[in-house]
Formats: sequence, structure tokens, C-alpha cells
Amino acid sequence: VGSHLTLWEGRLWADVAAFYMDTRDQQLSQFAESGLGRITINAGKSRSYGAEAALRASVTKELSLNVSYGYTYATFTDYVITEEKKDNAAGRIYWTEQNDVSQSFYGTLNWRTNLEIGDAMISFWARNFLNKEYAAFYFETMNKGFMQKGRPMQFGVDLRCRF
Repeated sequence: VGSHLTLWEGRLWADVAAFYMDTRDQQLSQFAESGLGRITINAGKSRSYGAEAALRASVTKELSLNVSYGYTYATFTDYVITEEKKDNAAGRIYWTEQNDVSQSFYGTLNWRTNLEIGDAMISFWARNFLNKEYAAFYFETMNKGFMQKGRPMQFGVDLRCRF
């Protein structure tokens, strides 16, 4: 379920959404023990729920502020490995079924400033402004773990022209 709201004569926009999923016969792709290829396994049952919210406020004609947040809690409710049930915990991203490799909660700070003159616009922007280090992806193969780090601090300039 979700909604998009426009309030205060179009000066405030809000997007909110919530979800709940109860999955049965979920399948996962795993690397084969030899490290050569992947196999599909039945992971049993899982449950996930969460919410997302985004706000945009036009403070003045020239200045707007944006903020967004998303939260997801996902866990296996029936997952058997050598007859033991394994559950994922909340607040971290767990990269393996054994929960032995994880990424703690993190946030990044991004900004954009636009200057419009007639049909032209120039934008100055930054992503991950505080240069937060985090794991964007992780997998294991041939008894080794491989992690892809998130993008470091980036700055840029965009030029646009409307015809």
C-alpha cells in the first residue's frame, strides 16, 4: 500500500509505502561447493515487511529540500541446513545464510544544486558526501569471499538544455 500526497499548494510532496510479503517455496541461487557454477535450492519460507517514505519541500522558488528513508526486515521462517533452522537478524544486511558476513546499517549524504537560466540548467552535485565505506555486494566461491565496496565520494556537474 502507498500514497503520493501534494500539500500546501504544491510546496510539500510526500510519498509513503508499506509492504508485507509471506513467501513459500522460495528459491535461492548458491555457488556449488566446487566453485564451478551455481545451483538452485529451495529455501523454504520467508517473511519480509517494511516501509519507505520520501519528502520534498519547496522552501522557496529557488530552494527545495529532499529526504528519503527505507526500512526492510526480512527473515527465513522455515530454512533447514543440516536440520537446524537459521534466522536472519534485524538492523544488518547478512550476506550469507550462516549470518557470518554482514553489513551494518549505514546512510549516505547526497546533494544537488541547480541553476536555471532560460532553457539551460547547470547542476552541481555530490554523492556519498561523507565518503561512507560500505559493502554493496558480497559472495563466496572456491572457499573465498569477495566484496564489492560501495562507491566513494563523487562530485559532478550536469549541463542541460531544453529545446
